[in-house]
Amino acid sequence: SGGQAVALSKLGRALAQAQCWEQAERVWKQAEQVIATIQDSLGQTVVLGELGKVLAQAQCWEQAERVWKQAEQVIATIQDSLGQTVALCELGKVLAQAQCWEKAKQVIGTIQHSFWQTVALCELGEALAQTQRWEETKQIIGTIEHSHLQAGALSKLGQAFAQAQQFEQAEQIIGCIRVSFEQAEALRELGGALARSNEYERLLYLVHYWWQHVRTRDEAIDLLPIAYGFISCHPELGIAFCDAFAWVDEFLRG
Repeated sequence: SGGQAVALSKLGRALAQAQCWEQAERVWKQAEQVIATIQDSLGQTVVLGELGKVLAQAQCWEQAERVWKQAEQVIATIQDSLGQTVALCELGKVLAQAQCWEKAKQVIGTIQHSFWQTVALCELGEALAQTQRWEETKQIIGTIEHSHLQAGALSKLGQAFAQAQQFEQAEQIIGCIRVSFEQAEALRELGGALARSNEYERLLYLVHYWWQHVRTRDEAIDLLPIAYGFISCHPELGIAFCDAFAWVDEFLRG
């Protein structure tokens, strides 16, 4: 079964990490034999992708590429177009997680359905951002045509910049987000990162700027947590924020 094959793949990885290469090779071979018995093509593709990722993590690149090639061959046999699309998305995601960027782009480029291709590009962009490959991430996001999905990808990129303490870049990216709840999520992460880095002056500017641009009660609620970083060092501000928010809430209610 698929679960058995995944378990064998991970056992092989553990053996490889322990430098027990002969045993790891034997276990991985057994995993491939189990995968060959899976009747569902999509399920077989997913498990092959996972095995390839494990092999890549163990630096067994030749074997990983062979397994991924096998996954592509299985996908080519899927007659249902949606099933084939989902299989390609899954393979693209696994390749991105394994940091095989060019191969991931190649697989994603073969997805015919534009929405699902966009979803796969978002996942690739997120994986690139997590490894701080900033310029490549921006290029990928720039190709996303679906506005809400692009906003989500930009939000993830802004959060990654914040976590990497590249605050100016984070602010620039967040300012480009055109979907309010995605922008608010990135701003909350940025506010937390600034507080953790004791960048209180910059945090104060961030709070001041974005609170000035609040237009609705919901936006005010979404953006209130940006300022929570001040409360740890100035607890009395928590009461002041509560009072101020109550006033703003009453004002916005009319």
